[in-house]
Amino acid sequence: MEPVCYVHGEWMPASEAKISLFDSGLMYGETITETLRTFRRKPYEIARHLTRFHDSCQVARIAIDPTIDLSRLIADLVARNAGAFDPEDELLLKLDVTRGTFAYYREPDRSYDDFTLLLHPIRLPFHRFATSYEAGISVVYPHVRQQSSQTLDARVKHRSRLYQAIAEREAADREPGAAALLLDLRGRLAEGTGWNLFVVRDGVLRTPTTESTLAGISRAIVIDLATELGLTIREEDIWPYDLATADEAFATATSYCLLPITRADGRIIGDGRAGPIASRLLAAWSDRVGMDIPEQARQRALAQTSVGARP
Repeated sequence: MEPVCYVHGEWMPASEAKISLFDSGLMYGETITETLRTFRRKPYEIARHLTRFHDSCQVARIAIDPTIDLSRLIADLVARNAGAFDPEDELLLKLDVTRGTFAYYREPDRSYDDFTLLLHPIRLPFHRFATSYEAGISVVYPHVRQQSSQTLDARVKHRSRLYQAIAEREAADREPGAAALLLDLRGRLAEGTGWNLFVVRDGVLRTPTTESTLAGISRAIVIDLATELGLTIREEDIWPYDLATADEAFATATSYCLLPITRADGRIIGDGRAGPIASRLLAAWSDRVGMDIPEQARQRALAQTSVGARP
């Protein structure tokens, strides 16, 4: 069965999904976005994701029809794709909205919707990160800097990210397999391309402020979990020095939740293994969702890469 997508009011097979060549998302990069994941095929933290989505739309001045129930559409997306993937797989649920037809292409005698709403699912690609819960990931600092908050507030979740794509290519050139960790214009550590940073020193957990960092949903969950565990956590400026001298560090993102960072710009972090704070937080997160997050990733990665695995 082929995955089913939602394209501005219509459900259709993924192979038939398309938008206009003249859409502002393509012509001008005007796209607000969210990515949710499922646990046991149920959307996770949907309220937080939709709050950020609506806030981003408000800043971008993209007005979605208020009668559209996004929570219902997301639930419908999962239900309609129940048979399109292996029943044991989890999904990434992609929600996007553009400003609709780019103004330059609008005819004066026609009416146009001022938004284009899109939803589509993909299988959560566990094989991309399953081994990194133990081995950790390596990061490098590309020359490309984080976009200034004076240009666009970092809390807006959008797809206008050519600078991040360039940063990823540079990171791959410098160290194959490494992730890009961007600095802001002052030289502070900001964020990765799609993930947030945490560092630990002497038991204190620190993460960059949202001045130049996306207010990640997984970042917020870690802050909640750390508070519940009685850990000291601070949102403050973090510099390359702080990562180089950290006892441990980790990344957070919707897809994998939390991965240790064991190497930064050629330097081993801590003892080069997943640290105790990261392990405690990941265990607490697993308890919260009712499953062993790393073990699920390992099992599904094996299944996804086996011969004859479903798409």
